[in-house]
Amino acid sequence: MSKIIKLTALLTLTLLFTNRSNAQKVNPKVREAFHQKFPAVSTVHWGKENAHEYEAEFHMNGQTVSANFNLNGTWMETETDINKKSLPVAVVEYLNKHYSNKKLGEIARTESPKQTVYEVAVEKGEQNITLIFSIDGKLIHKEAGGDAD
Repeated sequence: MSKIIKLTALLTLTLLFTNRSNAQKVNPKVREAFHQKFPAVSTVHWGKENAHEYEAEFHMNGQTVSANFNLNGTWMETETDINKKSLPVAVVEYLNKHYSNKKLGEIARTESPKQTVYEVAVEKGEQNITLIFSIDGKLIHKEAGGDAD
């Protein structure tokens, strides 16, 4: 039993150290912009989305959230994992009509300075399809994704 407790403590310390280490590598402008946009969030895991963007992953209001900022600290987008019940009625109706017998994967609400959209991954055969809907529930884009897991 004590081995489990020690292992759990070691894992917790490792995660805390990694989080602190990652935060130290983030541009201070980016950290400040994050804290201005999400002042109630205290635990953040930082990473690089690509060479030009940082990604902050965290939990807020019981939901998993990621927010992207460019290297100067400008907010780019926020993606919040949601469930099917949180989708607009028009999106649910579209899914029920066109994909009623398909398994849904990740569902997210993505907000950016330009727009807010809903993204729904649908398993179709060996591939996933990502459907992107406008805030009012209209399908605006459909893209084939990777292999279904």
